[in-house]
Amino acid sequence: MSKVTIGFDLRRDQDLRDYNLFNNAEGMFNALFEISKNLKKKISHQLESDDNGALDLVFKEIAEILEDNNVLIDKLT
Repeated sequence: MSKVTIGFDLRRDQDLRDYNLFNNAEGMFNALFEISKNLKKKISHQLESDDNGALDLVFKEIAEILEDNNVLIDKLT
C-alpha cells in the first residue's frame, strides 16, 4: 500500500486555500453531481408552470445542495 503525506503551511494564504480545497473535494464533487444530474428534474415542473420566481428557486436549490454537501464557498475564494 502506498501512502502520501501532503504538507500545508496554514499561515500562508495559498496553502490555507489549497487545504480548504482538499478538504472540500468530496463535497464539491457531490454538489456538482447533484446540480448536473438532479437539479433540472427537481425544478422543471416549476419552470413550465410559472416563470415567476424560477431564478430564485434555482439559486435556492443550488445553495441548499452546496450546504448539504458542506461546500463552504467563502473558504474557497
